[in-house]
Amino acid sequence: MFRNHLQTAWRGLIKNPLYSAINIGGLGLALCACMLILLYVLHEYSFDRFEARGNRLFAVYAQQKGGTPYEGTSYAAGIILAENAPEVESITRLDLRPELMTLSDKSDPKRAFNPRKPIFADGNFFTRFSFPLLSGDPALALARPWSIVLGKSLATTLFGKENPIGKVLVYNKKYDFEVTGVAAELPSNAYLDFDAVCSLSSFAHMDDYQWLTRDNEFLTGNLKTYVLLKDPRDVPRVERVMEKVKTSQKGPAVAYSLSPVRQDHMRGYMGRAANRPYLKIFSLVALLILLLALMNYMSLATARAAVRAREVGVRKTLGAGRGTLIAQFYVESALCTALAFLLGLVLYLSARSAFLALLHVEIDPGFGYSPAALAAFAALLLGTILISGGYPSVFLSSLKPAETPKGTRVRKVLTVMQFTIATGLIISLSVMKQQLYFFVHKDIGLNRDNIVMIPYDEELEKHEAPFRADIASLHGVQQTATTLYRLFGGGYSIPLDGGAFKGKKMSLRLINGDTSLFPLLQIHWKFPPTGGSHATRYPPIVLNESAVRYLGLPADPRGMGLCWFEDTPSVTIAGVVRDFSYESLARDIQPVGIIGMNTLRFAGGACLLVKVDKRTYLPSLLEDMKKVYDRYPSIHPFSYSFADDAFNKLYQSEDRMAGLLGIFTGLATIVACLGLFGLATFSTLARTKEIGIRKVLGAEVLDLTTLLTRDFLRLVLLAVVLAWPVSWWVMHDWLQQYAYRIDVSPWILAGAGLGIALLSLLTVGSLALRAARANPVDSLRRQ
Repeated sequence: MFRNHLQTAWRGLIKNPLYSAINIGGLGLALCACMLILLYVLHEYSFDRFEARGNRLFAVYAQQKGGTPYEGTSYAAGIILAENAPEVESITRLDLRPELMTLSDKSDPKRAFNPRKPIFADGNFFTRFSFPLLSGDPALALARPWSIVLGKSLATTLFGKENPIGKVLVYNKKYDFEVTGVAAELPSNAYLDFDAVCSLSSFAHMDDYQWLTRDNEFLTGNLKTYVLLKDPRDVPRVERVMEKVKTSQKGPAVAYSLSPVRQDHMRGYMGRAANRPYLKIFSLVALLILLLALMNYMSLATARAAVRAREVGVRKTLGAGRGTLIAQFYVESALCTALAFLLGLVLYLSARSAFLALLHVEIDPGFGYSPAALAAFAALLLGTILISGGYPSVFLSSLKPAETPKGTRVRKVLTVMQFTIATGLIISLSVMKQQLYFFVHKDIGLNRDNIVMIPYDEELEKHEAPFRADIASLHGVQQTATTLYRLFGGGYSIPLDGGAFKGKKMSLRLINGDTSLFPLLQIHWKFPPTGGSHATRYPPIVLNESAVRYLGLPADPRGMGLCWFEDTPSVTIAGVVRDFSYESLARDIQPVGIIGMNTLRFAGGACLLVKVDKRTYLPSLLEDMKKVYDRYPSIHPFSYSFADDAFNKLYQSEDRMAGLLGIFTGLATIVACLGLFGLATFSTLARTKEIGIRKVLGAEVLDLTTLLTRDFLRLVLLAVVLAWPVSWWVMHDWLQQYAYRIDVSPWILAGAGLGIALLSLLTVGSLALRAARANPVDSLRRQ
């Protein structure tokens, strides 16, 4: 019986190539999109599932009231917790801060490399985490200071096929580290991401890091602390211990908690942190595109009811029961869906690399063949077969030999739903693009154009004055200034816990820079420095307007003092500048203080900002800058970046999301128009004789074209009207996450509606025009 059903289904597909092509093509495109998004979503939720101790391994998180979770703790926090909580079996600390590091072979200094992801870790790192070593002892590899474990690719880059164990690498031309192991390549679904691991115990012997080891308090800090519990049910007890042993925080109150290591990817921001908006939006888009394709299938299946009615009548007359007919139509759906799935699979394999590149996500090639991925793809296929064949099977099997087939109302509803979804996606994409344009072009209160940022290390800092003078003398350089960090990517916050602020739990974001920073960035003064004895009594600080309001100071606080930890002023407010945005405009402008380069500074190195003439030939100037840089001793090679690029990177998540949503929106529109094209084709064929008669009776081409397109356009316009309020509400809600945002303009709604209407008119009108211009004799001869 099944073989007979399959043969009948195959003959039906061959006999109706247009119907088959539209169904298989539309469904194949939708399944391709679903498989791509499903791969991404599955991979995001698979992070750290391979950890052998994943049920007992937790990360310490800190969170200010109303703030976002922070995964940094002090050097002593883990030790204090282990001493006070008997439920803790062991702790492992990691320094994950991104830092420019140079490793060179001591026996051949020319053999050097800059690891992209170096970290420092406690000696038990490779025994607590499931990262295998290709060589070296996991228990001993990081046990001693001055030990380093290289990732496989880095070891190959530095030493080729040589055995790297025992080799000595010079860290930043200053410290010798012995290679004690080589780690296997990390799986793409590991939250921790590194290509070199140095022993954390080395900090106590390194001048640059000793300050980290001196604290003896349970505070937030620069290290990520993992806790291995004896029993995972002890989490509440350990959290109570953390609340008890934490030092009184300077600045806003902080609450500590434990988070399972398998949730790091979703909760953290370092390593390979998840982009949670992607997961929600793309999952919804995949579902909508699949629904569009399924609606196409059901619409076309019911549209062909008049053609299938005779077949159903003959089968019933010959004794076929309704169950047999349902089985027949389900086999047809299964065959069509299976072919569409094969087409989608081919498209998926072809588009996989490009899709992941657009997302800037790495997924191991083998993950797509993992049991979880294969099971998900199989479930997708089975679910599509069940849904696609459900309504058509019930509807077609219910037809009676003497009854005129119905189903027009259902087809109209499905068409309206399709174009409602398509219009909604177009409106959503338009709003996202407008918001992104608003971000990039809004006046942020400082100038970021034509500024080159050149970082330099503590070695070159010893020659900062002549280096800066040489750069300033280059042709095309207009101004220079120094900051501690690059623009739009650095800075730090410090608590105010002295003087008038004692006990108020307040903190201030600080930017270290010299006085040249203000004219170079064109930061506008509200109350400029006036000089005077009191203004120079302590190191000066300049506040922005938001900082003045946040701290509750008078509008003109010049001459007043701020203190960090003592009861006497440690800095004097020298002036106030207009608000400027130093972070993403998704947030309100933060309270910021600008202080001198050597005030509250914890590390060496800085960044030179160079304002260049926009008419200068930049490649030549950059080459001249490199020559100047190379004349001075430095640890790291010359590098540079542009301030406007750094600013645009603040919105790279929104940019990628808009780009991918544009692709999926175009795909959804194509699928919807394919369905409309199919329905219009069947409608035109069904009215061929009518068209011939009307033409013989004198109907004009325009009249016939209007007759054939009118009903479809009404449905599309109804879909547009329905999509407007829903899309406005959804996008209005989406925009609320941004502190600075656009309004959903009526022109966006009107433009999306007009666009989808014109596209529908083009799809249906081309068929209608062709039918209206056909020879009426040929139309009347058609059976």
